[in-house]
Amino acid sequence: MNRPSNIRRSSAGTRRHHRTHLPYRLDILAPGVATVLVLPDSAGDTVHSVTAYDAAGRPMAVTDEHAAHILGLLQGAFTADWARPLVWRRNGNTLAAESVLRGAA
Repeated sequence: MNRPSNIRRSSAGTRRHHRTHLPYRLDILAPGVATVLVLPDSAGDTVHSVTAYDAAGRPMAVTDEHAAHILGLLQGAFTADWARPLVWRRNGNTLAAESVLRGAA
Protein backbone atom coordinates (compact mmCIF):
# COMPACT_ATOMS: atom_id res chain seq x y z
CA MET A 1 0.00 0.00 0.00
CA ASN A 2 1.95 3.03 -1.23
CA ARG A 3 1.36 6.45 0.22
CA PRO A 4 2.72 9.85 -0.74
CA SER A 5 5.99 10.64 1.05
CA ASN A 6 4.68 13.95 2.38
CA ILE A 7 2.65 13.96 5.57
CA ARG A 8 -0.54 15.97 5.60
CA ARG A 9 -0.04 19.09 7.73
CA SER A 10 -2.61 21.59 8.97
CA SER A 11 -2.67 24.73 11.08
CA ALA A 12 -3.62 24.40 14.76
CA GLY A 13 -7.15 25.70 14.16
CA THR A 14 -7.69 23.33 11.27
CA ARG A 15 -6.33 20.40 13.31
CA ARG A 16 -8.79 21.20 16.12
CA HIS A 17 -11.64 21.29 13.58
CA HIS A 18 -10.54 17.98 12.04
CA ARG A 19 -10.12 16.41 15.49
CA THR A 20 -13.67 17.43 16.48
CA HIS A 21 -15.19 15.71 13.44
CA LEU A 22 -12.79 12.74 13.33
CA PRO A 23 -14.97 10.11 15.10
CA TYR A 24 -17.90 10.86 12.76
CA ARG A 25 -15.72 10.72 9.63
CA LEU A 26 -14.02 7.48 10.70
CA ASP A 27 -17.43 5.97 11.45
CA ILE A 28 -18.43 6.64 7.83
CA LEU A 29 -15.38 4.75 6.54
CA ALA A 30 -15.44 1.95 9.13
CA PRO A 31 -18.81 1.77 10.95
CA GLY A 32 -18.38 0.89 14.62
CA VAL A 33 -14.65 1.62 14.74
CA ALA A 34 -13.33 1.98 18.32
CA THR A 35 -9.56 1.83 17.78
CA VAL A 36 -7.22 2.40 14.84
CA LEU A 37 -3.65 1.05 14.88
CA VAL A 38 -1.14 2.73 12.52
CA LEU A 39 2.12 0.85 11.96
CA PRO A 40 4.96 2.27 9.83
CA ASP A 41 6.77 0.00 7.41
CA SER A 42 10.12 -1.20 8.73
CA ALA A 43 11.87 -0.09 5.52
CA GLY A 44 10.67 3.51 5.73
CA ASP A 45 8.06 5.79 7.22
CA THR A 46 6.12 6.48 4.03
CA VAL A 47 4.16 3.20 3.90
CA HIS A 48 1.79 2.50 6.77
CA SER A 49 -0.37 -0.41 7.80
CA VAL A 50 -3.74 0.76 9.13
CA THR A 51 -5.89 -1.67 11.12
CA ALA A 52 -9.30 -0.77 12.56
CA TYR A 53 -10.83 -2.58 15.52
CA ASP A 54 -14.39 -2.63 16.83
CA ALA A 55 -15.40 -2.17 20.50
CA ALA A 56 -14.87 -5.89 21.18
CA GLY A 57 -11.30 -5.70 19.88
CA ARG A 58 -11.95 -7.63 16.67
CA PRO A 59 -10.17 -6.42 13.51
CA MET A 60 -12.45 -4.86 10.92
CA ALA A 61 -12.14 -5.25 7.15
CA VAL A 62 -10.86 -1.96 5.69
CA THR A 63 -10.03 -1.51 2.00
CA ASP A 64 -6.70 0.00 0.94
CA GLU A 65 -8.48 3.15 -0.21
CA HIS A 66 -10.25 3.54 3.13
CA ALA A 67 -7.00 2.85 5.01
CA ALA A 68 -5.30 5.64 3.05
CA HIS A 69 -8.21 7.98 3.79
CA ILE A 70 -8.16 7.06 7.50
CA LEU A 71 -4.42 7.78 7.64
CA GLY A 72 -4.97 11.16 5.97
CA LEU A 73 -7.73 12.06 8.43
CA LEU A 74 -5.51 11.14 11.39
CA GLN A 75 -2.57 13.12 9.99
CA GLY A 76 -4.81 16.13 9.45
CA ALA A 77 -6.13 15.99 13.01
CA PHE A 78 -2.97 15.18 14.98
CA THR A 79 0.69 16.13 15.00
CA ALA A 80 2.72 13.00 15.77
CA ASP A 81 5.86 11.04 14.97
CA TRP A 82 4.44 8.92 12.15
CA ALA A 83 7.58 6.73 12.11
CA ARG A 84 6.37 5.12 15.37
CA PRO A 85 3.42 2.79 15.99
CA LEU A 86 0.38 4.88 16.94
CA VAL A 87 -3.09 4.07 18.18
CA TRP A 88 -6.21 6.23 17.97
CA ARG A 89 -8.96 5.54 20.48
CA ARG A 90 -12.54 6.69 20.00
CA ASN A 91 -12.98 6.92 23.77
CA GLY A 92 -11.37 10.31 24.36
CA ASN A 93 -10.54 10.90 20.66
CA THR A 94 -6.80 10.59 21.33
CA LEU A 95 -3.77 9.47 19.34
CA ALA A 96 -0.85 8.05 21.30
CA ALA A 97 2.33 6.06 20.73
CA GLU A 98 1.73 2.38 21.28
CA SER A 99 4.10 -0.34 22.33
CA VAL A 100 3.38 -3.12 19.85
CA LEU A 101 5.28 -5.66 21.94
CA ARG A 102 3.35 -4.91 25.13
CA GLY A 103 2.23 -8.14 26.77
CA ALA A 104 4.73 -10.24 24.84
CA ALA A 105 6.95 -12.39 27.03
